[in-house]
Amino acid sequence: MSAEEVYRSWAPDDFEGQIECGEDSAFESREALLRKGRAVDSSVEGVADALAEFADSDGGSLVFSVSGGREVKALNRRQMNVLERCVSSVCEDRIAPPLMSRTRRLALSHGRVVHIVVVARSADVDRCRAVT
Repeated sequence: MSAEEVYRSWAPDDFEGQIECGEDSAFESREALLRKGRAVDSSVEGVADALAEFADSDGGSLVFSVSGGREVKALNRRQMNVLERCVSSVCEDRIAPPLMSRTRRLALSHGRVVHIVVVARSADVDRCRAVT
């Protein structure tokens, strides 16, 4: 399935089922580490590593606002905007060569929202790497 198909395929019920199943080679979740309206630097490095690994394999989805205990944390619109800018910056400045990604905000039950970053297999497979 292409990144575009993955991007369009997430339905709230399917997504909640994936959260229950946990992470796999094409799905990783993270808690959004934000302080004072900015992403925490240590989380930025981890995001760059995860996205570069997806690009070097068959692609995948990195989901923000899911804790290690598989609990979806609430994100407001401002926080999602910060995450989107952070991910864009990571893809342009912290991965070589720069990486194309798609982001999606998916509304789940009970007013919860997750921020999904979908990465396709890179044309430069085996060359993508996080840059420090």
